[in-house]
Amino acid sequence: MPALALAQRLAAWREQVRWPDHPVGINLGKSKVTPLEEAADDYANSFHVLWPHADFFEVNVSSPNTPNLRQLQDRSALDEILAALQQVNAK
Repeated sequence: MPALALAQRLAAWREQVRWPDHPVGINLGKSKVTPLEEAADDYANSFHVLWPHADFFEVNVSSPNTPNLRQLQDRSALDEILAALQQVNAK
């Protein structure tokens, strides 16, 4: 899980007092191996793991390197992703 590896790296920065003085943002994207039908869960799981380590997040649904990702720009797909992220954020 790439999100877990990033969370561990960011946690190490804090422990080593290497955390930057500027805001830290994370670009959330769907994993290439995650089917589109599971995209909302993939975004939510990454957001949950990374939430303690960022000041803000960007939801990326437009990467030319991830097959079919732009299909997530459809209103219903994007609504599902944002609803899943809001559920995590409410906890």
